[in-house]
Amino acid sequence: MVTSRSWLVVADGYLASRYAKTAHGVLRYSQDEIVAVLDRDNSGRSVADVLPELGCDAPIVDSLEAGIARGATSLLLGVATPGGWVPDHWRRWIIDAIKGGLEVANGLHRLLAEDEDLVALARRHGARLWDVRLPPDDIALFSGRSLSVPQDTVLTVGSDCSVGKMTVSLELANAARKA
Repeated sequence: MVTSRSWLVVADGYLASRYAKTAHGVLRYSQDEIVAVLDRDNSGRSVADVLPELGCDAPIVDSLEAGIARGATSLLLGVATPGGWVPDHWRRWIIDAIKGGLEVANGLHRLLAEDEDLVALARRHGARLWDVRLPPDDIALFSGRSLSVPQDTVLTVGSDCSVGKMTVSLELANAARKA
């Protein structure tokens, strides 16, 4: 398992759109290094040029190879596409990332773990497929254990409609760390 990541964030064609909310969250809040963003529409610029409000100055590249050359250890599919599908041209990047031994983090509704070909390829190349929507096995869900934790808990819930649950949670966590 990767403990410290160097992210190559895929936002190809979506970087400046609301569909890239996962990318935006990682670019703004990640404590890991962001080595580059893969977005062919904005290649040659930096995130600060396109979205200065994110406070990230990572370069924007036009290929997986350029991101790997910058030291990426993990590829993040940073877009919430309508319906949770993986664009066809991303599949080639995923395959090449796996062959390069990179961890592939996926927040889409379509799980990489359900793609037998990708799973077999990852196994052969020692790459991790991380579907972030699947909770780890060692988390006791619905057990009530959190009731014994000696701190305040904030629960953010709502429809899956880009209303700001993730951003509010990240801002609260950031403020708590500062405090």
